[in-house]
Amino acid sequence: MNASAKWLRRALLGSVALGAMATGAQADDLTALKAQLEALQSRVNQLESTGPAASAGAPEGASYISFRRGSDLGWDMSNLIPADERLMDDRGFTVAITPTADLPAPIMEVAISGYVKADFLYDTHNFLGDAASPSAVALGSGDDENVRLHARQSRFRITSKSDTAVGQIRTLIETDFFGAGNTLRLRHAWGEWDMTPNTTFGAGQFWTNFYSQAGQINTIDFGALLGGSDGISRQSQFRITHRTGPATISVALEDPGGNSAVTFAGGTSGATDHDLPDLTARAAFSLGSANVQVSGVVLENHIDANGVGAALGVGNDSDIGFGLAAGVDIPFGDMITLYGQAAYSDGATRYLSSGGTAGYNAVIGPTGNLRSTESYGWTVGASFKMSEASTFNAAYSSFRVTDNRPAGFDRGADKIHVNYLWQPVSKLRMGVEGIWANREATGGDQDNIRIQFATWFFF
Repeated sequence: MNASAKWLRRALLGSVALGAMATGAQADDLTALKAQLEALQSRVNQLESTGPAASAGAPEGASYISFRRGSDLGWDMSNLIPADERLMDDRGFTVAITPTADLPAPIMEVAISGYVKADFLYDTHNFLGDAASPSAVALGSGDDENVRLHARQSRFRITSKSDTAVGQIRTLIETDFFGAGNTLRLRHAWGEWDMTPNTTFGAGQFWTNFYSQAGQINTIDFGALLGGSDGISRQSQFRITHRTGPATISVALEDPGGNSAVTFAGGTSGATDHDLPDLTARAAFSLGSANVQVSGVVLENHIDANGVGAALGVGNDSDIGFGLAAGVDIPFGDMITLYGQAAYSDGATRYLSSGGTAGYNAVIGPTGNLRSTESYGWTVGASFKMSEASTFNAAYSSFRVTDNRPAGFDRGADKIHVNYLWQPVSKLRMGVEGIWANREATGGDQDNIRIQFATWFFF
């Protein structure tokens, strides 16, 4: 019995009882009172069976909307979104369509959450951008100090979960303000369908399936660490994920739009033609207490005499590129966690992070043929839990191009991140970070130091 029906019953029955006492409750009145009580009981039973929506005149089978704090929909995102990108379940709020007794539960839940983040950036040599990139360091520069304040990382997220006759369906839409001119941009637009209890079909714009959530240490800087699987973050794709025992295996067809080819000389360049989607695969599993992920990508770099080749003066040519990556988190009790990532590419450089110095997979040689660009990167780091409300994090990452590097492009880059994060309550986090960024360019090396302070207000 719901609360409103209980209240109505008590009120009606109480009024009848008071009436009976007021009239002296004659013997011949008891029969009438009994009839009234039976009528009232019948009305209460009707309210209980139809529910509040039906009592308000809603169509049969309708439901009512309820609200609760938190955004936990029971959606396990541990293998989907890095730990520092996830929003805690007790933040935000959830709107639920509560079913009647005639409909299966749950019908639909929609959770809304996000945060406002303010960043204070101070660079000792050159402005590294709103997300620190070593490629922004000017060669031969002196102490050209720069201060920048922005709130572009502020984020808004909507997730949903619906149970249907063919399996559960989930969606994620997420935006921030890192679009051109501080405009709102799409981060994620992702949907999943549980085809079977162990197999999920996903589609939309999401983290590339090559990306490893393992080995990702928490940083305040919005830019990626250099050595690993995050050269590109999010792209459109179709993905199948299968869970078998302790392992999760996923395969995806992804947008090849970022592939590019660059000439050795003259600076003339153009994006490669796209004949096939990129194929990525990833496996996530546990080894003891360690969380491990391995991934790979295979793609085609292609130039067409009637496409890009016409502008560059070359004919048809194709080259198969590939990339491999691995990441691991190793906890030591509740206080310390070690992180590591490594990645290698031969013709799939854009899938490796390079601090803004890459994004190409191949070069066009002197004879007009494609040559795969070779590169590698790695990251190591550690996180120390200082208290229930604070953590200390440190990471070193590196990236290098080793073969078929286009003329004028950087040889590589390095970054060091050291930060302290304090979160006294779930709705507030503050942190300070020091970043050392080193650029290895054709014309020499140059570094920069950034101090960054940030505050997050979660909702």
